[in-house]
Amino acid sequence: MADNNINVYKKSGLSLWFAENWRSLSFLTYMTICLFDFIIMPMVFQTFNQHIDVETLTRLALQFHDPEAQRQLIQTFGTKLVWTPLTLQGSGTFHVAFGAILTAAGYTRGQEKIATIQAISSAPAATPSAPTPVPAPAAPPAPVPTPPGP
Repeated sequence: MADNNINVYKKSGLSLWFAENWRSLSFLTYMTICLFDFIIMPMVFQTFNQHIDVETLTRLALQFHDPEAQRQLIQTFGTKLVWTPLTLQGSGTFHVAFGAILTAAGYTRGQEKIATIQAISSAPAATPSAPTPVPAPAAPPAPVPTPPGP
């Protein structure tokens, strides 16, 4: 069964990449969510939720003749809204759950590294074999004597 999984990952480069990097992606996802929930969204909310001063609010309310409409206008525009982090709703269960995921990911990665190191250190070392004797090169042929000449 494990061989089938390996073959699937070899066929698709994206799947292999995701299988190798899911821990990093889960951490980046959590950090991005926290960045938006605690830093970016409060600033955006504050920028678009400017408080109307009392004088402007009173002039705006007096343009309506119906007292109920005036009350509704003052109640709507007179209160300053504050950003409430979405991940803290539900008693922060989101952070507890993501913390458990990241803890398990870190623990399993550590166990994989330990197993790899143990496998490398316990592998039998390649024993050097006795050198193979190399035959001596053949001697060059003896020179042919030349007869004495006239």
